[in-house]
Amino acid sequence: MRLMIICFLGAAIFAAPCIYDVSSQEPSPLAGFVTAASAASSSGERRRSSCSFRSPGRKTVKLYQNEISSATSRVRIALALKGLTAEALPVTILGEDSESRQAGYRSVNPQGLVPALLTDSGVLLTQSLAIVEYLDEIQPEPRLLPDTAEGRALARSIALAIAAEIHALLPPRIGLHLRATFQADADAIIAWDRHWVGEGMAAVETMIAGRRQGAFAVGDRPSIADIFLFPQAIGARRLGFDLTQWPNIADIVARLEAIPAFHENAPAPRK
Repeated sequence: MRLMIICFLGAAIFAAPCIYDVSSQEPSPLAGFVTAASAASSSGERRRSSCSFRSPGRKTVKLYQNEISSATSRVRIALALKGLTAEALPVTILGEDSESRQAGYRSVNPQGLVPALLTDSGVLLTQSLAIVEYLDEIQPEPRLLPDTAEGRALARSIALAIAAEIHALLPPRIGLHLRATFQADADAIIAWDRHWVGEGMAAVETMIAGRRQGAFAVGDRPSIADIFLFPQAIGARRLGFDLTQWPNIADIVARLEAIPAFHENAPAPRK
């Protein structure tokens, strides 16, 4: 295991992360993620100074994130439920000049997406479902997957129905493409978002209603299904949807909002 040392350059208010591998004294590829836009976001994205979560006996991990991102929210919820730690490294994601679209961050995550998790051994993980399951493996309690094989499959199917069939059609890069290729204006992009959220959430409601046997989506404790459902439901509400049209989702979200790990890590609204 190679030891990664995180050094922060500059005496400015914002300290840009630079990551070095002491075995070679050469900057790692992650060191390239330093941009002038890091000092502030002109797109209105809320930024927070690095928050540190740490589990006993483990070195700090790094979470490349954006607080308006529902995918980031999933990972932050999982970290909070597990009592694990990560230092938050903000990445802007709105607009053509966002950090996520620049070569520096593409050297961290070739897809240019958040979240990305740098583990304590220097391995970079991407995709929120993979990261959440990784966290569930390194810190088994509380479990984020149900006890039975069928329950685990159902929880994953709900999570994927949200991540792959709803959220994948909504990120800022989709709006940019609709605008550039089809001259879609803001109203058209909102209509696009509402279409896919409404259709997708109705399907998820049916999936849950047909099998629900507990307080949450799959059973009586929050699982991966709830971790993915909660941020998407918050986004749907902000798009003007009344969650009560999906009674199971509305009930589950109300229960989750009473859990600090969820309501404290909900995606921030766009400004």
